[in-house]
Amino acid sequence: MLHEIILALIGFVGDIIIEQNDSFIVKTDFDLLTVAEIEQVNRIVPLGWYYNDIKRFVSKYDINWGGLPLESQYNSRLFHTYHAGLASGINDILDEYLVDITFLEQIILQHGPIPLSKLQQHVQKYLVVLPILSAICQEISIKGLKGCQIVDYITSYKHGSPLVTEVIRRILLKVRSVFLKQCFTWMIYGDLEDPGNEFFIFKRLTTDHSTDERDSSIYGEVLHKITNNNATIDEIFDWNSSYILRLEYLPESHVSPRTASKIMFAGKAVKLLKSTNTSNNDKVGAHVKEVYDYLSSSFKTVVLDIKCKRSMEARISSSSPRSLPALRITSQFNKVSALAPTSLVDSVNSSIPSSIH
Repeated sequence: MLHEIILALIGFVGDIIIEQNDSFIVKTDFDLLTVAEIEQVNRIVPLGWYYNDIKRFVSKYDINWGGLPLESQYNSRLFHTYHAGLASGINDILDEYLVDITFLEQIILQHGPIPLSKLQQHVQKYLVVLPILSAICQEISIKGLKGCQIVDYITSYKHGSPLVTEVIRRILLKVRSVFLKQCFTWMIYGDLEDPGNEFFIFKRLTTDHSTDERDSSIYGEVLHKITNNNATIDEIFDWNSSYILRLEYLPESHVSPRTASKIMFAGKAVKLLKSTNTSNNDKVGAHVKEVYDYLSSSFKTVVLDIKCKRSMEARISSSSPRSLPALRITSQFNKVSALAPTSLVDSVNSSIPSSIH
């Protein structure tokens, strides 16, 4: 009977434990257990149903290392980076669950039958965690959340149990890492890596130059000077219309609209400056320096704004907050120092507080 329960805990039903009404229960006409024992088993075995339900969700978005080539999965319309990050975080919890069930089976094989009360005590934490994870997966699917909406949803999820809070924190780190890597790729290299069309910065497939109004801000004026002196830059992308902000995908728990605007500017400036790096026109070079100067001040503000969001980490976990990966930007920014004047890189590095290095 214990082996039947072990199999049920990892999602396999049989002649004694069956699936009924979105749960696993002991078959009603099974009479080899007392009523109390049946009730105790029925409190434990639903974990197997929750495990299967969560696994179905994870299998839709998790990267399959042994299946299709990664390039095929990456280019697939079904590939969503934030869902993949979420699936990775949940998979870590499920792997720990399987290890605990395997350990439980080893105890039974080595020491013989154990009381149902000890078995229940061994899986007690999962009786709290797995139903919550299943509900999270269902809500994300029903609401159709995608991209940074998932980041906001996981961040705002609150529960009184410390076990659930720790699980949510671990999952959030996985999902947040996707967001930070997208921000890094955009701000440092000017590349928009968004196969699932989930980022808050969106690249338009076509642009209508006749209906666009020129940016009236400082950096808009600078870019106007550059495009007037070197028309080939404007042919690469249009500063005002090629990229736009989608506020509905903005993770407001992490980035304000003001900061998002600066992030978009940083990436567009890097993209533009890469195009002008080989130019020998002295006038263009002077205007490029103006863009670099503005980019420097903008980049500092983004760093400090992200630092302010660290208070969120303290609300999620009672442990001492760790430095966010997003704050380790000094070495990353040096990778584009070949494009920028030395004074710009030195200015940015010297302005970042030592506490966030």
